[in-house]
Amino acid sequence: MSLALSFFCIFLVRTRADWFCRIMMDGIDGASLLSIMTWAIPFAAIHSCINGYYYGQKKTVIPAVSQLLEQSIRVTGVWLLMQIAAEQGRTPAVSDAVWGILIGDAGAVLYCLAAFSLTTKKRQRVPHRHTLPLLKLYKNLCSLAIPLTANRLIGSIFSSAEALLIPYSLRSFGYTGSDALSVYGILTGMVFSTIMFPAVISNSLSVMLLPTVSESFHQGKTALVRKAVQRTVQICTILGFACTFGFLLTGEWIGVHLFHNTLAGVYLRTLCWICPFVFLGSTLGSILHGLGRATATLMINLAASLIRILFICIGIPVIGLKAYLWGMLVSQIFIAVISGLCIMQTRSKKRDG
Repeated sequence: MSLALSFFCIFLVRTRADWFCRIMMDGIDGASLLSIMTWAIPFAAIHSCINGYYYGQKKTVIPAVSQLLEQSIRVTGVWLLMQIAAEQGRTPAVSDAVWGILIGDAGAVLYCLAAFSLTTKKRQRVPHRHTLPLLKLYKNLCSLAIPLTANRLIGSIFSSAEALLIPYSLRSFGYTGSDALSVYGILTGMVFSTIMFPAVISNSLSVMLLPTVSESFHQGKTALVRKAVQRTVQICTILGFACTFGFLLTGEWIGVHLFHNTLAGVYLRTLCWICPFVFLGSTLGSILHGLGRATATLMINLAASLIRILFICIGIPVIGLKAYLWGMLVSQIFIAVISGLCIMQTRSKKRDG
């Protein structure tokens, strides 16, 4: 199913690459880069399926090694392409970096397929029987996969909308076109990357929470679910406020010495307050998925995206980029609070049932 959707995406993007660039990237000539990048979609799909298989079994070694291998091959591949370009006397092109993405995805998939093949061979001696008819298995799968896919798809659409609306709104505030793109680049390339760096820990926690919570919930072990929620809230709150405190102290230093940009330090100190809510939102969302509430997560994330877009369209033309920073904070608080309320509601229903 994933491969079929992947090849459909390849066909769609390659035949409409010019349209995507004109509408979504304001006429930037990136059609050739999109065409190259589409070939990474099937590899990414296979990689995700195999990783999900091992996450469901609560095994993390093969997914972890594959992701490290992917990044290592990607960086090495780009470096080799740059060396080849230098030896040929030509300027390295952006397409070299895109080819690096494709090489990294392909290498990770080859490793995952080999590891999966070796793992399943060991289990062939034990006959496997489906506990449900095949049609019902697909129905159960789609009942979770469709909301999750819609969640990712809508999230990508709204992220693209935000990327288009922020520079436009900054121009309405009084920035020139180049200044608006520059400020947006500082925010996304410097500030967000730094703020989200500690989220690696909470994201890893989210991945492992899903199968554990799902298994405990469907077996009626509400005490284990409650314990997982409590521990998650405690860890994410402590980690989040520690990061907030750290960025408050070091934000200006990071902006000046790491990025050589004082504005990045100012934005970093302003935006650091979202850390606890970002960590809580991602882990609580994973718990909701484990409780079978994928549709609720979709609606929460959709509402949060609409909140940010309202701040962009209404606030930025009046008070500048501060409006977007406030919108980020409000939307992350909304996600954390509503996700927590939905978890409490689901647990109470299960207990009453």
